[in-house]
Amino acid sequence: MNRLSVRNSLLLLIALVLTAAPFPVGAQDEIVAGAEYFVDLDPGLGNATPLSPLDGGFDSSSEEIQFQVETADLTAGSHVVYIRLQDQNGQWGRPRSSAIKVVVADADVPPAVVAAEYFIDRDPGEGDGTSISGDFNGATADVSFNLDSIDLAAGSHVVYLRFQDENGVWGRPKSCAIQVTNPTQFEFPPVTAAEYFIDRDPGEGDATSISGSFGADTAELAFDIETADLPFGSHVVYVRLRDENGVWGRPRSAKVQVTTLQEMTFPALTAAEYFVDKDPGEGNATSVSGNFGDDTADISLELNTADIESGSHVAYLRFQDENGVWGRPKSAKIQVTLQEDMAFPAIVAAEYFVDEDPGEGSATSISGDFGGDTVELEYEVDTQNMDPGTHVAYTRFQDEEGNWGRPKSSTLVVTSETADAAPAIAAAEYFIDKDPGEGNATPLQPEDG
Repeated sequence: MNRLSVRNSLLLLIALVLTAAPFPVGAQDEIVAGAEYFVDLDPGLGNATPLSPLDGGFDSSSEEIQFQVETADLTAGSHVVYIRLQDQNGQWGRPRSSAIKVVVADADVPPAVVAAEYFIDRDPGEGDGTSISGDFNGATADVSFNLDSIDLAAGSHVVYLRFQDENGVWGRPKSCAIQVTNPTQFEFPPVTAAEYFIDRDPGEGDATSISGSFGADTAELAFDIETADLPFGSHVVYVRLRDENGVWGRPRSAKVQVTTLQEMTFPALTAAEYFVDKDPGEGNATSVSGNFGDDTADISLELNTADIESGSHVAYLRFQDENGVWGRPKSAKIQVTLQEDMAFPAIVAAEYFVDEDPGEGSATSISGDFGGDTVELEYEVDTQNMDPGTHVAYTRFQDEEGNWGRPKSSTLVVTSETADAAPAIAAAEYFIDKDPGEGNATPLQPEDG
């Protein structure tokens, strides 16, 4: 809101590129020699309040001027400030004007915002726009609202937003351009195929095919790039999709770096630490234990949220190598919720399936002690009709409201022996820290002899 205080001076920063326009015709090379301003009524040429340029002297055909408008003697309401320039010949140019509004307000505390409204394209008048709800309790306010575009024609529009203070004064509207589009324009044909190429386009349909689950107007792809015939260095991978009409879309690109295995040697990792929101400094964050010693590490950690406020936060994780160098932190957004806010419906059922999902409720049922929002399960997977090899077993739960959760996965290896009958255990051994080799560790005896 553009407001002036009756008991304060208003600081106006005016940066004008002033050429011959304010002066009489033919004064193209005139130098600005003076400036003055007045409010509302013109006291006459040379009788207004004089102004000085920011650089300290009038010596060019354009000047930047900063000045304060004294509002102590101005009544509350709308006023107009006029500025005019004088050239070195003593000629005054035409005044430039700017509207201001003076309101009665505390010199130190601006009036509180009490209301907000918006309108589109045409101003219906102050107080007649669409009201916006918000947390109005100070001199500033953050508002979030949805625009009702049902009655708007497709195309470009301008949204205006303005606020009202506790004195009933509305501020100047703030504008933002928007584009309204008919939703039917966003109907895309299903994707039916995908392909990729590196550096040079072999032509649509002639690149390397990518398999995927197609049939919708979007597709998620995961594929390996064949780099055996690529020289070392930087390359660009392009991916494009084809729709059911046989039309190929524009390729999307991503840079890749091809290197030798020898070039990709990294120092071993020796430590890890995490912090939330604010970095305490390398080595001063919360230590994370793990199985270090290689150039990669898989770690599992629980964040201590006891002293973290409820809401959104960012957790950072970084590693230290054997040379004492800390890497850049990796970040992940987290949501901290008070325990009493984390009430979940009770679990009433569970099921599992292997490799392919038969659909919610159609997998193999798992019995258990249900009734709480957590459950511990122990069950056997029927591998009788499964081929030997690696499989993935999925487990999911159903709550009391009938909703199935996302499946949790676990790798399962089926051998010819496990497919028929589990072999008998013939021996056991243990070792500490370092593996001496199979059969060379300390033997164990069963309790039954």
